[in-house]
Formats: sequence, C-alpha cells, structure tokens
Amino acid sequence: MKFIIKKSLFIILLVIVSESIAEECSLQNTCECVYSDGSGYSLKSVIEDDSWLEAITNQNLTFYYHPCGDSKKPLPLPDNVTNDCKSGFVLCMYDINNNKTVLLGQQSNMSFRKFGDTMNVLFTKQPTTSEEKESSITLECTPNAKTSNLYAPLEKIDQVHLTLYSKFSCPMQIKEITHHGFFYTFFVILLTLLFVYLFIGILFNYFFIGARGYELIPNYDFWCRVWRSLKLGYIYVKNGCRVIPTEDSYDAI
Repeated sequence: MKFIIKKSLFIILLVIVSESIAEECSLQNTCECVYSDGSGYSLKSVIEDDSWLEAITNQNLTFYYHPCGDSKKPLPLPDNVTNDCKSGFVLCMYDINNNKTVLLGQQSNMSFRKFGDTMNVLFTKQPTTSEEKESSITLECTPNAKTSNLYAPLEKIDQVHLTLYSKFSCPMQIKEITHHGFFYTFFVILLTLLFVYLFIGILFNYFFIGARGYELIPNYDFWCRVWRSLKLGYIYVKNGCRVIPTEDSYDAI
C-alpha cells in the first residue's frame, strides 16, 4: 500500500514538473511567436510586400501563402471562379479542376506548434468554408537560402501539409530579456519546490490519512520548531548576538 501511495505521488509530481517545463511559443502578432527567454520565430520578412508565396502540385492545385496577416490582394484567378478567399487569407488553395478556391487558414485560426525539433504553423478547420481541412506548414530552416520557397508534397487533398524552406524558418532572438541573478532564480526555484511539497503533502494527508485543519500541513510539528528557531535567531541577532536571560535563569534573578 505504501509503495502504491509513493508511486502515485511520484507520478503526480512528475506530471506537475513536466507541465512546468513544457512551454509553447506564444503568438505575439500576425506572424511571430516568442518563448519566455525571448527566442522564437518570425516570418515577417519572408515576403517584403503584400504578395504571397506559391506552390503548385501535379494535381492542378495551387497554394497561396501570405505569412503576415490576412491578405485581401486579389489572386490571379479567372473571373468565373468561386472564391472563398476574397475576404482575406493566410493560406488559400486554388482547385483548377473544380474551378474554386478553398480558404485553408486565416490569422484567427493560426498557431505555432513544435513537434520534435521542427516548428509548424497550424491552421484549424475553417467553419465558414464549404470544405473543412486541417492544414499545416512545416518551417524548414535553410540559413544559407537567398529566397524563401513553399513546397507542396501533396498526396491527400483532405490533408494539406506544406513546407516552407527559408532562412526565416530558423529560430532567432525576437526580444531581449533581462536575466535575473543567481539568488533570484534560486529563490524562485525554492518557492516552487515548497509549493509542490505543500500541495502534494496536503493532498496526501487529506485523502489517505484523513487529516483536517492544521494537521493537513505536512510535518506540522517540524515546521513549528523551525519557525521558533528562526524567531529566536532573529531575537538573538537583534540584541547584538547576546543571549537574553529567561525569567527562570540566574541572571534574571
């Protein structure tokens, strides 16, 4: 029974630590995401104007990708095309066989997500289009590339996975972050460990021991002794490191 309890507490602690370590690249603006240390990905320089990147497949499909914000610039399409992308798009697909465009992604349903060592731009399903597709663009880092290229190794129409080869697909420093000193970092880590210790201890005492009130605090007597020792130490230092005689001591008499 004790082994099961210890194993359960270890799993809870592992989950809490894993969640605190895992960190997402937060979307900062239309085409940038930043980690807490200031590093991240920026696609704002992939194209310099309001144009787009194109990727053409052998299935008569053309993809248009505008990395920063929804582009409302008219696409080079025939006049009789059913155009779902005219309200603005980040990713749009032109289906020549069916003479229509399909809106695959806008700024509102775009996010950055890392799988392994590779960052991806994800687009959730568009509820406003006639066809629902989940799309993604893999950011392939090519630091020596002079131009950015969009590649579409498309096999299934219902799964759109493109690849952006660009030097701007590489991670970079987006913001300068002021690093805290050693003692600040140590203090934060100490408080975090103390919080985890109290949280797990209170849960254990409540559910497995049935403790209530102040008894929920793990090792309550020990922490009381620690507090009294700290209090006496403070009084000792405050009085010039001189021992204060008690009422029962010889000096007090």
